[in-house]
Amino acid sequence: MDACELFLANLELIEEVIRFYARRYRLSESDAEEFNSTMMIKLIENDYAVIRKFRELSSFRTFLNTVVANALKDYRNSQLGKFRPSPQAKRLGACAKDLDRLLHRDQRTLEEAITILLALYPKETPETLTRLAQRLPEHRARPRPVEITNAATVPAADDAEEKALAGERREKAQRLSPILSEAIKQRPKVDRQILVLHFNLEMTVAEIARSLGIEQKLLYPRMTKLKDSLREAAERAGFNSDDVADLVGQEGLELDFGLRTSDEGPSTDNEGKPRDDSDDPDHDPS
Repeated sequence: MDACELFLANLELIEEVIRFYARRYRLSESDAEEFNSTMMIKLIENDYAVIRKFRELSSFRTFLNTVVANALKDYRNSQLGKFRPSPQAKRLGACAKDLDRLLHRDQRTLEEAITILLALYPKETPETLTRLAQRLPEHRARPRPVEITNAATVPAADDAEEKALAGERREKAQRLSPILSEAIKQRPKVDRQILVLHFNLEMTVAEIARSLGIEQKLLYPRMTKLKDSLREAAERAGFNSDDVADLVGQEGLELDFGLRTSDEGPSTDNEGKPRDDSDDPDHDPS
């Protein structure tokens, strides 16, 4: 069984393991959905490179547990930064380190942290955990992402090098726009709709699947192939993959999806439900 077949045959198991770790680390609903999409794409990118590392030295479930657990740590670090428990928490043991992490990295309330830890450490009680929290030192506040409206008062760096880089990005974006637009126009209508929802509306794969009525497990490899086709078009024109990753979403990159304004999203019937495009001459059922 090749890597693609292994992925599709075990899709339910993969999603089960991802849900388990999302629940274990108490991800919010939106974070859990984003991590699910991130994890699925990680498993299929580069021709299923991660899955091809499976050598049947353990069960596939055990292999997945290791892969997903490590990926979730990377995901949390990318969101919140790498966290190091205080020396005091390290001296107090594993429960104290987890409590330190919940309170000072994840910004959980003490009540939320206690609920989580009681499931992991059944010998503890709310009282012992409260006393433990009182023994932990405060951490220096970590810079955290904020809404753009809240960042309006933060002074921008007046740096000549940064301005030069921004100008270079805009120039590259202006050259790349027609190349990607032409590549997009060569795709079937449903592919163009997928790209509109992904690039313009920043929807996750799960959200796109629901919106367009496409089976989610088929959309992951399809999305990867679409992005690969755009990257290849850019590379043929002299850009490299880093350029494409850096420029998507930047000011100056304007993409023409070859759709009428009313079509820039899922087709709907009179009740607002996604319409079946199977009779559309541009519909690609693959």
